[in-house]
Amino acid sequence: MADPTYQPDDQVAEYHYVPCSIEQPGSTAVRPARLLEWARWYEAREGEFTAGGGRVARDTDEVRGVCVSTVFLGLDHNLGRDVPLLFETMVFGGEHDQYQERYSTYLAALAGHARALDMVTA
Repeated sequence: MADPTYQPDDQVAEYHYVPCSIEQPGSTAVRPARLLEWARWYEAREGEFTAGGGRVARDTDEVRGVCVSTVFLGLDHNLGRDVPLLFETMVFGGEHDQYQERYSTYLAALAGHARALDMVTA
């Protein structure tokens, strides 16, 4: 029998994250979020960002016709194993098309973005 007092929003979702300061996209700190809180945050930013609806950690850079994009995913792409992977850099176009790297922190994502830019401009 289902518990009549159960409220799904009372549970922190295992793989969902939001910026600590929800009002500031690009906030450097993130925290686990309740599923409904995450869904509301994600929906409120629909169309605001690129990369398949992901949340941008840094603006996309165009270099020699190659797009380097770093985004805040909002979901742990490590699926609860070890440290959460919450940010992703991808390269679209050129010799390194579909290159991808994922990170646990905003600062690591910025450093990875810079490495990817260096790679495509080398």
